[in-house]
Amino acid sequence: MSHLDEDTRDFLAGLSSQLGRALPAELIRTATPPGSSIRWAYQGTIDKPTDDEQVARQLGELGRTLRQRATAAGISMLVRGDAGWPSGTGCDDLPCLWVRGSTDIAGLLGKAVAVTGARDCTNYGLVAATNIAGDLADAGWTVVTGAGYGIEARAAATALSTTSAPVLLTASGLDHRYTDPIASIVEQTAVKGAVISPFPPGTEPTRPRIWLRSHLLGTLAVATVLVEAGVRSNTTLAVRAAADTGRVACAVPGPVTSALSTTCHALIADGTARLVTDARDVLTAISKPGGSTPGEDMYVVRAVAIGVDGPGVIRQVPPFNVQAPPSHAHAINAMYDVVFGGQRGPVELHAGIHDPAGRYEAITIKVKG
Repeated sequence: MSHLDEDTRDFLAGLSSQLGRALPAELIRTATPPGSSIRWAYQGTIDKPTDDEQVARQLGELGRTLRQRATAAGISMLVRGDAGWPSGTGCDDLPCLWVRGSTDIAGLLGKAVAVTGARDCTNYGLVAATNIAGDLADAGWTVVTGAGYGIEARAAATALSTTSAPVLLTASGLDHRYTDPIASIVEQTAVKGAVISPFPPGTEPTRPRIWLRSHLLGTLAVATVLVEAGVRSNTTLAVRAAADTGRVACAVPGPVTSALSTTCHALIADGTARLVTDARDVLTAISKPGGSTPGEDMYVVRAVAIGVDGPGVIRQVPPFNVQAPPSHAHAINAMYDVVFGGQRGPVELHAGIHDPAGRYEAITIKVKG
């Protein structure tokens, strides 16, 4: 567990209730540290005057209640600094992460690919999702997907049929009651892998929360694969988030006669996504130079730094490429030397590092001043 005290954990739990909603203006600096892209997680701000301390106190009280409700439902809460926290992902932009199942989310994402797509998919899409998810899982990769019908349900069910442990991301609180087949998939995943959500218990899915979930999905793995999507499908946000954060974005082409092929074809045509038809294509896109990755000898470090701008102040660091280090640990040390080598005072760095083969590791280093 991190060094954060219980009052701070209560506040972060309460703050998670604001995700996908307008944020009180007094909290904008708390929720959006320097260099952060966290504004994607909130729907603007509420500008009406309020008392800072009162807002913080109310969120703390709410968070305490939410944590008690989570404990009763078998749900864990992770914050930055906790064992298993997936540093270097979109989770760094969130107050906390709610989990059912394994809390070692960073470990589960060690070799991971996200798969998403149309809810109202075709048989063609189901076959493509089955083949890609199944072959990736058989090759030892974690399949990360959402708790949606169609492509996501098929990807999750296929991964569950292998020895791999999947990760399921939801747009609701983890005590939400699903209907089958999603209910069964959620329960099996909680036993075998992990079901995660940025939203606290009692939260119901809304359109902004579904958008947030799709964006977050695209930041959890080294690559995101889109299998069929309508023109206005929220799943497109996952592929765009992957591309925008320097990860590998992939799309499966489909029949030109299908409206569900239009978005995938457009993403491929404008260079946002790599064309893939099977798991082998996905793994090639991850490792082959000239794609969305910086090169076969590059490690990519994504991190947040605490203490650079003052005690306890958090700063998000832009992605940093390190050439040919011997390990993930060497990569983060090299990044620290270049970016913060002259920094005085204690610095805490929480980083997620991907090597050229797409393997991920979360590492925290603490440097005394």
